[in-house]
Amino acid sequence: MMGLKDAAMKAVIVLAPSYTAAFLTEKMVYVVPTLAAAGFFASSISLDDRATVRRVDDEGTDGADGPDGEAATFPADDA
Repeated sequence: MMGLKDAAMKAVIVLAPSYTAAFLTEKMVYVVPTLAAAGFFASSISLDDRATVRRVDDEGTDGADGPDGEAATFPADDA
């Protein structure tokens, strides 16, 4: 149900300014940019309450991975 609420809110964000511009100006030259700008804005918002987890690989300027600056080593397969 959350996806439907998200979609409805984004539709309102896009359509309200577009219809307002169309009604007030009666010119398509103002409606299309309004539609594009509102679309960018609507796609950037999220009504989700979950925390966003961002993962970043820590790679130093010398190419070493890890917090201590040493490259990660893996044991060799001696089979």
